[in-house]
Amino acid sequence: YAVSESPDVGRCFLFTKVSGKGTGPRESYLVFCDRDGTHGKCECPGYTKHGHCKHADTVEALLLNRWL
Repeated sequence: YAVSESPDVGRCFLFTKVSGKGTGPRESYLVFCDRDGTHGKCECPGYTKHGHCKHADTVEALLLNRWL
């Protein structure tokens, strides 16, 4: 995934799945979280179904470890 930050209410990150083929539609998901990186919410199907997902977990880990 390519990850980019977009300042919004709190913090917002766009995850875009990058395929090696470069053709076809790309999957993209927005992850919204508090300014401190907690309480991430994602618009992906996994988060909608289960209340958590790898995208939100990744943002939290990146921010808590100060990698972003």
